Amino acid sequence: MHIFCLSPIIPQEFHQKNKYNGGGWIDGFISTLKQVSNIHLSICFLTNQNLLPQKIENISYFPVRTKISRTSKITLLINNIKKKYEYDEDIINILNIINKEKPDIIHFFGTEWHGISLIEHINIPHVVHIQGLTVAYNYSFLPPFLSKINLYKPLFSNPLSFIKGKTFHHFKSIFDFMAERESKVFPHLKNILGRTDWDKNISTFLAPNARYFHVNEILRDSFYTSPKWNNPWTSPIFHITSTISDSPYKGLDLVFNTIKLLDKFSDINIIWHICGIQTNSEQTLYFQPPKDLKHSQISFEGILSQTKLIELLLNSNIYVHPAYIENSSNSICEAQILGLPIIATNVGGTSTLIQHKKNGILVTPNDPYNLAAHICKIIRKPQLAQELSKNAIETAEKRHNKESIKQVLIDIYSQILDEKK
Repeated sequence: MHIFCLSPIIPQEFHQKNKYNGGGWIDGFISTLKQVSNIHLSICFLTNQNLLPQKIENISYFPVRTKISRTSKITLLINNIKKKYEYDEDIINILNIINKEKPDIIHFFGTEWHGISLIEHINIPHVVHIQGLTVAYNYSFLPPFLSKINLYKPLFSNPLSFIKGKTFHHFKSIFDFMAERESKVFPHLKNILGRTDWDKNISTFLAPNARYFHVNEILRDSFYTSPKWNNPWTSPIFHITSTISDSPYKGLDLVFNTIKLLDKFSDINIIWHICGIQTNSEQTLYFQPPKDLKHSQISFEGILSQTKLIELLLNSNIYVHPAYIENSSNSICEAQILGLPIIATNVGGTSTLIQHKKNGILVTPNDPYNLAAHICKIIRKPQLAQELSKNAIETAEKRHNKESIKQVLIDIYSQILDEKK
């Protein structure tokens, strides 16, 4: 059985020197499926680098250099103005590889990226693995207190970045473009892989004739073998960790507002560790910390390796996920399997991952008072922290069991192929 996967990122196993850039579920998928003797796995991905195809541990990797990476800066500036973000040449190059390889099934990772356009050009059984859903995310792109007018802020504060198309104004334009493409492609989908009530509801609404298969994500290997969390608050400083990407809907503003409330209404000394972004990221510059916020209270960690992230999480007292929209955050799942007490905003598919007050705490989005109150409650009730931790581990170990997920995937592939006969 030849499974040809289309990935929006460069897999870690292909290019070990790359820093982690998201997509841990794809790395987990590759690590597990490559062990199946009757499956030949091929991974094709777009890249800005000039990389050659390779075969590593019996997996065929096909890098496709994007047209945009070979375009002059002047042309890119003009294309940004024209809202031309992608090139048909990329799709043609991928299609040529598919026609040469002749796979049995094409496995699309995500509907947000350019590769999904291939759906209308192939006559090969395929399955689409839902990641996020841009059509839905787009409605929560900005926090509730901001409007599209605010997206022009960098025009005055950072005009060079604005001209280069490296601000949230440009990002929103790309998001609109992706959402429009996604809404056009969805009716053509035949087989969908998802894992939350939220993505099932939306996927079956947008593609009523498609079959929906439930399959959970495989996490990165280190999170299965790591020691478990056992760090209730005992030191003078309470450590909170959040992993967020450089997007306005990830809730950095909620972090800042919650720290202010903890300062004002409690005597707790905290350090809030933010993984995934730097102090000079677009989101950090956009949602600048309030002037009365102590710099010692927040630490931007950037993108961490698996080892360093696990070390930070195990030394933290709690994990907080402040996003305004989410499907099934891998960061939540990774924190759960380690056993951290978790507080997350009740958005998107998060309620499928967290059962309120059993294996985590759910709070209303954009509600810093409630978030601050629950943080204090966990601090003052170490028994609650231990109970949430125990239940989180049990939930995550069952949900992310590699063997059961592997078998579910094999069964789905077989079912799709059987119907072709």
